[in-house]
Amino acid sequence: MTKQDAKAATAADNAMFGGAERQLPSVASTIDELGAAAPAVQAAIDDLQGTDAAALQDHETAVVKELATTAARMADAHKVQHVVSTGTLASAADDSDEKEPALKVRRVDVARPYVLSLPPEIIFQHILSIVAWKDVDAFIEAVPMVPLPPAFASFMMLRDDFDLHHHWPALRLFQIPDTHLRLALAALPAFPLIWLFVDEAWNAEVRLAVTLREVIDALRPVPHIELFWTNEVPHTALLDIVNAYGDKVEAVQFIICRYLPTETAVFDALARCVNIRSASFICEDCPNKLSACIDAVTTPAHGRLHSLEVHSYGRLDASPIVAWLQKPYAKALRFTCRSVRDEDRLAYAIATSRGLTSLHVDVDSDRGKFMGELTRYSLHLTDFGMYVQFGDDDVLKRLNCRKLTSLSVEAIVSAAWPPSRLSSIFRS
Repeated sequence: MTKQDAKAATAADNAMFGGAERQLPSVASTIDELGAAAPAVQAAIDDLQGTDAAALQDHETAVVKELATTAARMADAHKVQHVVSTGTLASAADDSDEKEPALKVRRVDVARPYVLSLPPEIIFQHILSIVAWKDVDAFIEAVPMVPLPPAFASFMMLRDDFDLHHHWPALRLFQIPDTHLRLALAALPAFPLIWLFVDEAWNAEVRLAVTLREVIDALRPVPHIELFWTNEVPHTALLDIVNAYGDKVEAVQFIICRYLPTETAVFDALARCVNIRSASFICEDCPNKLSACIDAVTTPAHGRLHSLEVHSYGRLDASPIVAWLQKPYAKALRFTCRSVRDEDRLAYAIATSRGLTSLHVDVDSDRGKFMGELTRYSLHLTDFGMYVQFGDDDVLKRLNCRKLTSLSVEAIVSAAWPPSRLSSIFRS
């Protein structure tokens, strides 16, 4: 910077601050004027507060009354809001961070009678589902309804004509004598569970003056159905029932022979039963069809299937069972076969399943290969059953005796496997 530039900067600073110094007297006089006016302004404010005090009190009283009226209307309309302990009013529609102070209204407890809006048949049905057969008569006779609902009146007539002891709580419909079948159809809503054998329904349609349509219509009020089917019966009868009440089917048992007509229709019927809890398949030497049946009931939509039972007269493909065991709702597995394909994967899936508590195994002729794989893992089961052969009883040593509550062992007693061997295994 040159000397001329420095002189110019100094002159500019003097001009700026000198001007500010000249302005200070005028600023000070302005402040004095404002200070002199302050008492007058304060007096005006006090006058306004004194004048509007009554009006403000009236306004607050009106607001409180309006809020109380609104709260009463909300209570009458059964709209529930929760007053949190911090003194703020919290509701589902209020997502703001700042809450208005909650209005403290005195709580008045009003006793309201409970009103059941369910039909009487449904209420009785749920109660009867937990009643033992010996108490059924006493319960129905104590029902304070005259006359009884039609289904229960038919049930009482059927009970007088036929011994239902072995049909409670599950009625096997077509084991009822033909002379009482129509009465049994009318009494179906009184039974908690119906065992429906499709082949028996099909034969009854031919033998009796009862059509399959009448059977399907009679099943309308029934809450739970267990479905039994064999491929000796045309698949159309199966599809008619499943299409009408597939959501009520809680258990299926299919017997599949070597010849399975219209396989796609059968697999589709299984896929429609999305609420099943138990599935059982008995199959001849056709592993592909058996695997397809298991695949049909282990889709993501079948989230309630906790029990799977498979009986094969040949080689068992473990792939669909392994996939099911990886689901948390898989609880019980029972299978019999001559040999297992992918036995190492199946053994690992059993040992690492998060939900499996029950296992029953009978592998006939694989010379202990599957059991040998199973002995590699610790088994934390509460229920275990097996058929012992070829020295594969070593798997018993892998059980957790502290968790085991039920054990079933079948074996051919011989010099190589005396009865005392089982007790010696657990003592070791």
